[in-house]
Amino acid sequence: GVINTLLFIKFTPVYVATECGGQTAELERLSMGETISVGLKIQITCFNPNAYQVTIGTSKPGRVWVGQDRTTSIGDLELLQGSTLPAKGS
Repeated sequence: GVINTLLFIKFTPVYVATECGGQTAELERLSMGETISVGLKIQITCFNPNAYQVTIGTSKPGRVWVGQDRTTSIGDLELLQGSTLPAKGS
């Protein structure tokens, strides 16, 4: 009935992609020797247009690649576990 229609309207479409931008970076660690090691903290602001909260439950590091063909790996990227995007918010 009416409740089902309201729920359908609220949650349709089921998922809309989040929009991210406004990146800032902070150098946390730098060491040089035979190799160069850099630790960066990158903060990105995202907007969640969905009617429900999105939570990062677990995060496995992913490789970071550079170059036109993405053939050179330069490190790992990991999301902060427990990060959330509130419903209809950032």
